[in-house]
Amino acid sequence: MKKISLVSLCLLYWVISCYTQALKKITIKRGDRFQHTKEIFEVLKDNESIRQGSYEKYYNDKLEVSGFYSNNLKDSIWTDYFRGKLVSVRHYTNGSRTGLWEFFSSDGDPEMRINMDTDSITFVREKKDSVHRSIKNDSSKRSQFLDDHGKWEIIPAQAKSPQDLFSMGYFLRFLNHNLKYPNDAIDKEQMGTVWIGIIIDEAGLPVDYAIEQSSSFKSLDEEALRVWKNFQGEYFPAVVNGKKVRSKIIRPLIFKLETSHH
Repeated sequence: MKKISLVSLCLLYWVISCYTQALKKITIKRGDRFQHTKEIFEVLKDNESIRQGSYEKYYNDKLEVSGFYSNNLKDSIWTDYFRGKLVSVRHYTNGSRTGLWEFFSSDGDPEMRINMDTDSITFVREKKDSVHRSIKNDSSKRSQFLDDHGKWEIIPAQAKSPQDLFSMGYFLRFLNHNLKYPNDAIDKEQMGTVWIGIIIDEAGLPVDYAIEQSSSFKSLDEEALRVWKNFQGEYFPAVVNGKKVRSKIIRPLIFKLETSHH
């Protein structure tokens, strides 16, 4: 028995050693000295398209995101920060959303809690603004689902619309680091709202984006589309007649310049 145990231990050590040696650390830097990001993550040495191990993202040398990948899938705890303060804590198990997710306001207070095991959302601090009211009152901008005939229909009141799995503060943190007001729009003092259609699949993941309503200025439209694509938010999928369905939400991005009056 002792001999078998020793062989087993040696074999386990060999497997762990080979596994460790099979990983390669990747560092990707973007931006300039004023705004720059750095991603540090591990991949399989034999297949660099597969992420395996720790992940960190820095914005201007401050930690912004940390987490862990297992075979290209998010695993364990993922945390987000903004200017050194905790923004969110999210749990994954082999790519599946699990446990309690928590989002925090800029002053560190709880803003939103999501129980992935019961599909329930609790708003500790919910903000209603004119944008949300305009979505609610405009049927053309309400959530839609793809019916059995391939036609988009407004999700009925008795059904379940897709729900954001992120807080407003979390999204605003992302905008702060990623939105770039186009120079030509600044020069011409162009402002407006771009409405983006986001297609969400049955698993609650965004799979396509398109401009639903233009701002009437091309560079603003292009920037809004780029930002929403890069955000890659997650959602509870729409449920119609007890079945998870592909859905579409319409979301705005508002461009506004601070103008001075002399």
